[in-house]
Amino acid sequence: MSQQYKNILDSLNAMGLYAKHVKSTLEFSGLEEDSRRQIAVILESMYEESCRQERAFKQALAH
Repeated sequence: MSQQYKNILDSLNAMGLYAKHVKSTLEFSGLEEDSRRQIAVILESMYEESCRQERAFKQALAH
């Protein structure tokens, strides 16, 4: 795998990990529960999308 492809996969992975990290720190943010819930939904969606893109990218490389 070329370095460029590895960098893309690393970026996708980092985005997912960042979303999970921010989601886990929301409870200490001082935001209202409703706001935290809305942000958590967005972050979960970001994480799921990064995982989907990573799988799709790996499948594309396998062909």
